[in-house]
Amino acid sequence: MVLFTQEPGAAPRLARLALRTRARDVARLVADSISELSRRNHGCLSLAAADTHTRGLLEATRRCD
Repeated sequence: MVLFTQEPGAAPRLARLALRTRARDVARLVADSISELSRRNHGCLSLAAADTHTRGLLEATRRCD
């Protein structure tokens, strides 16, 4: 989670990598982590954007499975 405080964009990149390797549980953990960090830092737009992007990746792949 410390990585995401310095580089919020790492969350969707890590989730995408996990999804490509069929490690959906890892992608879900990344998504949950960035969501929690965003919730705790309400108003931080970069965290909110990373959260939305990461959740979108999970939703998109769920619909394609």
